[in-house]
Parts: sequence; structure tokens; C-alpha cells
Amino acid sequence: MPNTGDSEGLVDLIRLPTYINSYYELLLDPSRGPHARSCGDFVRYTAVVPGVPDADAAQLITSDCDPADGKFLTSQRTVEGFFTFRGGIDAAIARGLAYAPYADMIWCETSEPNIEDARRFAAAIHARFPGKLLAYNCSPSFNWRAKLGAQEIAAFQQKLAGMGYRFQFVTLAGFHALNLSAFELAYEFKRNGMLAYSELQEREFELAEKAGYGAVKHQRFVGAGYFDLVATTIASGNISTRALPGSTEAEQFEDPYDHSSPCMSCSARSCAEEEQFEDPYDHEVPEQQATA
Repeated sequence: MPNTGDSEGLVDLIRLPTYINSYYELLLDPSRGPHARSCGDFVRYTAVVPGVPDADAAQLITSDCDPADGKFLTSQRTVEGFFTFRGGIDAAIARGLAYAPYADMIWCETSEPNIEDARRFAAAIHARFPGKLLAYNCSPSFNWRAKLGAQEIAAFQQKLAGMGYRFQFVTLAGFHALNLSAFELAYEFKRNGMLAYSELQEREFELAEKAGYGAVKHQRFVGAGYFDLVATTIASGNISTRALPGSTEAEQFEDPYDHSSPCMSCSARSCAEEEQFEDPYDHEVPEQQATA
């Protein structure tokens, strides 16, 4: 993925072949017929989403061969052979314009949550490529409250959307959410033992009731019921190792969604069928459930 510099201030240059088409162009190509989405099309016609990250921090570049970079180069080189580069939003715009004919989406990444830089970037791209899809990283590397007020943060994504940034993301939201929740549990567990986990569980119950949180039943959430069905189908209904029936999860936790569909842990036949039809093989082996 070509970009205008990573967090180390280094720019990687990848020149794009002239035959590359965007995904949107591929779908509209009449020569591809009704099968424009088949895998074979992408052997020749590759969808590309070039990135334009951290343009403000870019200071070094690996090559001086791209005309789009020419006016941002200095006459100096580092001992490693890199060319020194005057990064910034203008450099990002120049690269964005160079990639736009071949790209489905142009990624703008700034060194802080800066609406004006995002506006300049979007206006420059859309002046030559109206309607071009844009992406923006609402980065976890930003100190959001140090840069913006609460109301500005709340409206930030809506303002970006109005400029044409259709793909907005927080690149490491899951990383921070996972680590913070694990740390909080460990911290409270050290102080209060199992009460800490019980309180976490109560929070799960609350969110399941109010907001549709679905991971209270962790076995069902990861698909144990589905694989019970698969195994039961393969065994023609005769299986002794299903995971959910009789498990502690099935016995102790209610369905937060109050599903009325047939039990996912039953065999391929419905519960009524199991009650009304005899086993054609007259099996007498009692079902032994897998442990929770």
C-alpha cells in the first residue's frame, strides 16, 4: 500500500501500473459481463486502496523518481540513502491526486484531529475527482481531549462525513478496549477477588437486557450450538458429545434475547420429532454431555 510516511517519518514509494482498475470501474466494465465480481477478474484488474498516512510527519523518502513528490524533495540525503522530504498536507494532496485515478478510496491521515486539514484534503481531491471516496483514521494516537472539546469530538465524524469521508475508523480501538477491560478486571481482582468478576458479569447481564449484548453465553456466542448441529447431522442424530445440552451455561443462563426458535443444541430434527419418533436403530446408550 503506497503511503506518504509512517510514524517514523519514512515514505515508501510504490508506482502503480497503468492497467490497474478500481473495483468500481471493474464492476462497470461491460467487457466483463455479468461475472465482473469473479475472482478471475482480479488477476488482471486489481482493486487498490492506497493510503496517505501521516503526511505531516513525513521527512524521508525512498526514491526521487515520482514527479508528484518532486517539489517536496530537498537536495539532501541521509547516510542510509533516503531522500529528505518536506511533508505536510500539501504533499498528501499531491500523492492523493496521483493515486486517485487508480484508487477506490483515498486515505487521509493527519498527526492530530484537524478538521481544517481534512477539509483541505477533501476539497483538493474532489475538485479534480468529484465524488471520490475518502477515508480518515480517527487515530487512537491522538490525545483527543487535549485537542478538542467534548462537543467537537462528538461532532467530528459527522463533519468528516459531510466532506466525503465515507470510511472512518479507529485503527486500534479493539486493542485499547481489550487491554483496558483486562487491566481493570485484574486490578479489581487483586483487591476484591471473585467479587470483581461477579461485578463484571452483572454488567454483562445489564447490557444484555438494555442493549442486546450477546456474549453472556460464551459457548453459544462462539458457535458451539452450530457445531452441535453439524456433528448431530453427520451422525444422523446419534451423538453423545454435544457441547451445549446439560452444560452449566445452558442450565444457569437465560437467553437475553428470549429466542423462541427451536433449541440450537438439539439434533437436526425438531424437539417435537425427538419426542414423537422412535430411534430407528434402537440405541440405548445414554447421552454423555461434554463438560462446560
